[in-house]
Parts: sequence; structure tokens; C-alpha cells
Amino acid sequence: MSDVDWLLQPSAIGVVVHLGVAATAMPYILFAWGLGTTRVSTATTLSLAEPMTAATLGIIILGEQVNLQAGSGLFLIFFGLAMLVWTRRNVSRNVTR
Repeated sequence: MSDVDWLLQPSAIGVVVHLGVAATAMPYILFAWGLGTTRVSTATTLSLAEPMTAATLGIIILGEQVNLQAGSGLFLIFFGLAMLVWTRRNVSRNVTR
């Protein structure tokens, strides 16, 4: 039995359908719908935060190890998003004055 023969078993059909529909297709459909209903700047910010969120969940929930590259990447994305939010707040405060 090869590594993918289990996919052809009747008991695996539910797993395959779940991975294909519930875990892959539906999130992308919802993501695309959400992108179509938000402002471009908000969608860009959320798209930048998505890999950081996935990595953080992997570390917290799955116990993945953080190496220097991953830690640096998480820090840089977080720092960039923080600067983006801080800059927007300062610009909006200056506009209202």
C-alpha cells in the first residue's frame, strides 16, 4: 500500500471532502468575499497580518519552534503593522485639528 492509497478507501472520503471544502475552499471564498467588501488599505493590512497570525497560532497551539528567521519575520511584520497603525492615528489627529 503506497502513501496515498488511503485516499481511495471509503472511510477517507469524509477526510478528503473536509480538507478540500471546509479547510481550503470555504476559507478562500470567505477571504475573497471579505476583500471585496473592505477598503483597499484595510484589506492590505489584513493580508499582511495573516501570515503573522498563522505563525503565532502554530507556535501557541501546535508548539512549533521559533528560530531566528521566524522570530525576526514575526517581529518585522508586527513592527510594520504597528507603525502603520500609529502613522494613521497621527494623520487622522492632524486632519481633525
